[in-house]
Amino acid sequence: DLDFSADFELKFERNDHCHALVMHFDTIFSACHKPLTLTTSPRTQTTHWKQTVFYLEDEIRVFAGEVMTGSLSLKANAENPRDLDVTIHYKMDGRSGKFDRVQHFRMR
Repeated sequence: DLDFSADFELKFERNDHCHALVMHFDTIFSACHKPLTLTTSPRTQTTHWKQTVFYLEDEIRVFAGEVMTGSLSLKANAENPRDLDVTIHYKMDGRSGKFDRVQHFRMR
């Protein structure tokens, strides 16, 4: 089952602009002779699987030490179960302003 929700917290390490969030996944195949992990992490060897970029409605000027919090929900699309509906709720109260947004995406 692919449906899940997860909270996140991002602490910015430098002064910069945030205009997107990037998602990657790990899948563990443990019920087999030799357990295997498929990962799309940018910190591992490259495969044909890639990360997914979710562009934000806002380009947010961020400063070192500021924190963005939010949640990500993912579920199979009702019309095409091979598509995924993604909802990202992010909020931040920083030096450049206050943001509280919900965005919807469809991954195909």
